[in-house]
Amino acid sequence: MGFFGFNQYQTSRVYKEANYALSNSLPSVVVLDAALLEITKLQLIVCQRVAQSGSGGMSVVMSMITESRTKIDGYLNDYEPLVFNEEDRRLLQEDYQALAEYDDMSGKVLALSNENKSDQAYKLLMSNQRILNEIESLFHKHRDFNINLGKKSAEDGVSMKNNAALLSLLVAAVVLTIPVVVVVLTFPGT
Repeated sequence: MGFFGFNQYQTSRVYKEANYALSNSLPSVVVLDAALLEITKLQLIVCQRVAQSGSGGMSVVMSMITESRTKIDGYLNDYEPLVFNEEDRRLLQEDYQALAEYDDMSGKVLALSNENKSDQAYKLLMSNQRILNEIESLFHKHRDFNINLGKKSAEDGVSMKNNAALLSLLVAAVVLTIPVVVVVLTFPGT
């Protein structure tokens, strides 16, 4: 009975490690990718607004921006329960900080665009490409962190499986050896 319990314990450890990639790592990557896609759409909306002349259509643009930011915030809120460790939390904070910096810059760009200062809005947008590149870079870094966690978890699962199989063989050998030793010691001349 103890052997069965030991096997169950080892099997559950292997399952837990191997399942991490499906239960946490993959959903994390999906959420971060969805957020980054929405951020790209947001950047396009801002660029389109700068390319427009006049103040008309600003309410439509602002509605689209609000909708896009709501989706981004929703994705990042969905990510919160998936945070694995302090490094993951730190990466998420960096994502939030980069978005706040982008929001500040794009707000200024949109204000200039709404005042029919399209040239100034364009120059401000172009001079802040670092912010756009940083957002993409940070989200990719965060995504890669989760992919690597999933890979490590899968590798740990394989290692645990191999260790569990070896331990099971050792326990089985001990369990099978004990009756033989008992018989030999009990009946020494047989």
